[in-house]
Amino acid sequence: MDSIWVNTQLFESIEQHTFFAQNMYEVKELFITKIN
Repeated sequence: MDSIWVNTQLFESIEQHTFFAQNMYEVKELFITKIN
């Protein structure tokens, strides 16, 4: 039961990190586009 909980927490944190990275990438792209 504990290992399932740990895996779920790990998966969620990876998912959130990926979502954050995608947002940062999109913001950077918008920023570069505005400058150019």
